[in-house]
Amino acid sequence: TSVIKRAGDEVMMSCSKLIDGQQNCSRTTWRFAGLKSDTTEALVDLGQINNFKPNRLNLTSNCSLVIKEVREEDAGRYECQQWKPENTETPFHQSDIDLSVVNF
Repeated sequence: TSVIKRAGDEVMMSCSKLIDGQQNCSRTTWRFAGLKSDTTEALVDLGQINNFKPNRLNLTSNCSLVIKEVREEDAGRYECQQWKPENTETPFHQSDIDLSVVNF
């Protein structure tokens, strides 16, 4: 999936195939790889928002990732991973979203 947003806007990216019964997105992880980076960073670890983008990240009740005031450095690939409690080696499902940010 690809999303294009204007700098300063808010973006919401959905995670598909959620695991039923999770509380507070406890089985959901969001990872980010910037356009100029070979590594990924954990934005959300099993429902817990990390301090990667302070005050700009939120999770909705359906585990969608919301970024407020999108900036150019937010452009890149976002991965939503769903984890089953009995399997910590590989995700049950992964959704990939490419975010592009434009300035007008």
